Amino acid sequence: GVEAGVVGQNYLLIKNQEVHDKCSEIRLESGMEWEHDKIFFDGKRYRNVYKTQSLARTLDTGDVAFLMFTELNSYDGSTTAGFRVDFMILVCQNGMISPRYGWDSRFRHSLQNVNWQNEIKAGALALTGNLAQTRLDRFAENCNTLQNPLNMDNLSAIRKDFIDKLPNLRYGEILTEYHKKNGSTMWDLMQAGTSTLWHRDKMTNADFVNNGNFVDGLLKYGDACHGRVGISQ
Repeated sequence: GVEAGVVGQNYLLIKNQEVHDKCSEIRLESGMEWEHDKIFFDGKRYRNVYKTQSLARTLDTGDVAFLMFTELNSYDGSTTAGFRVDFMILVCQNGMISPRYGWDSRFRHSLQNVNWQNEIKAGALALTGNLAQTRLDRFAENCNTLQNPLNMDNLSAIRKDFIDKLPNLRYGEILTEYHKKNGSTMWDLMQAGTSTLWHRDKMTNADFVNNGNFVDGLLKYGDACHGRVGISQ
């Protein structure tokens, strides 16, 4: 296609359908039960999201966190073909993208070929081995640090130092959702944010990016409040 001419020479253009087919094999190989959540394609960037409760963890709030699998591809070189694993909360089906605790796996290629058999085995192993359980456990433990009440001082610090990349418009929408649901804790703010960013009528790539920045920003704040890491992190 025309787009192929603008990417680097080490970039292998793989069709979205092929990424989907291979990722479907990875999910099948994992032995987990998967359900489709949403698909996004803006002509350049592709994300196709599945979820599974085969691996889940109950949080202190009673909410249940489980795994979310996103097929990734792009036709402009901005994203290498592969997939990433993040998290979802059962009660509202809010997708929570966390560059900090999730992980991605990109399909390696040499001489313009991909060894699909190896990639499928490695991908399935990552889902069923210790990696997925460990990351989910660490994510859940960090979510449990967000039990404290939220006041204006908290909110000011969070906005200024932890979610400062979030556009003003989205921040306003998140606070509106928080108040609408009578939120009172940092976890309520987290759910208002992920609900606002995940359940948009017309998703854009920025919504996924904002989700990752928001989720990790709040988790870092929770860590800082509990002295688990330095507040500057």
